[in-house]
Amino acid sequence: MDRKMDLITDAQQLAGWMPIRVKWNGAEPMIDWCRVDGERFTEPFFDHTIERLLQRPFNLMFRRLTDVAALETAANGLETIRPTGFIFHVSRCGSTLVSRMLASLPQNVAISEASPIDWMTRADVRRPDISDDDRVAWIRSMILAMAQKRTPEAANFFVKFDAWHILYFELIERAFPDVPWIFLYREPVEVLVSHQKQRGAATIPGIIEHRAQGFGINDALTAPLEEYPARVLGRIMDAAVRYVDRPNGLTVNYRELPGFVTGELLRHFGVEFPDEDLAVMNAAASRNAKNPKLEFVADTDEKRAEATGEMRRYADKYMMPAYEILEKAAAARVANV
Repeated sequence: MDRKMDLITDAQQLAGWMPIRVKWNGAEPMIDWCRVDGERFTEPFFDHTIERLLQRPFNLMFRRLTDVAALETAANGLETIRPTGFIFHVSRCGSTLVSRMLASLPQNVAISEASPIDWMTRADVRRPDISDDDRVAWIRSMILAMAQKRTPEAANFFVKFDAWHILYFELIERAFPDVPWIFLYREPVEVLVSHQKQRGAATIPGIIEHRAQGFGINDALTAPLEEYPARVLGRIMDAAVRYVDRPNGLTVNYRELPGFVTGELLRHFGVEFPDEDLAVMNAAASRNAKNPKLEFVADTDEKRAEATGEMRRYADKYMMPAYEILEKAAAARVANV
């Protein structure tokens, strides 16, 4: 390792610090920490905020590297915010909009697609012999260490997971069995068009370990450009279908945003905000979620117009069956509101 590992036995030694990366020393995870104090995570993604904080002189000079035991020490010994709600999604379906609306209020901490959570969730990639019990413990410790209460007003803690984390839902549910969650999705061809324009990590063969079942890596590399993304996205949606009957979950279509966030989502997550806070959240929704300097511009018609016949064919084959089930669950939810 390039830095000396700190041996942490007292949780207060990590007060004000955030786990920001997982580095592997063979089969052992090493946790890289950054001093964040009361910094708010308002950028579209967790790593964007960390990149900014790492430019500060203190963080350029002082960092901590610990073993996973120190992560557990921090999770169990620091004042933390119980997770308020989890956001799962198929990708390119408004999940960043939801997390940014939540993050617009100072009482909310919203962690969006944090790579340390991803490495704990996919620890079996580096350590194939790891037990589910250990992975559940690591996931729990990582999320709670991130949920440290760093400001007096912080009261709610939300996690937006990466799209492929729904494939690990049962591990995450074991770590936090009572936390309410949503699964966001969108009309399949619109999602597929977005990935054809700019591929997400999961839809590039070999970037996130192979995720299209029954489709070898050589098949993925030689298949039509539209097929592998459709297979992966379909598998993500298929996974969500398995959990539509869970009492803590809701399925939500992109077209319900942003109104769903300031209404039913808050009720589902068990939080309530005054009208002036809802106005702040709605103002955040008027900006482009991934580039807040720009205004939001609806792109549904544009995406549908850009869809080729091949995109439609693969979306229908691999994604539409799950989409239709998710739609039925969402319709039943709306009918009961």
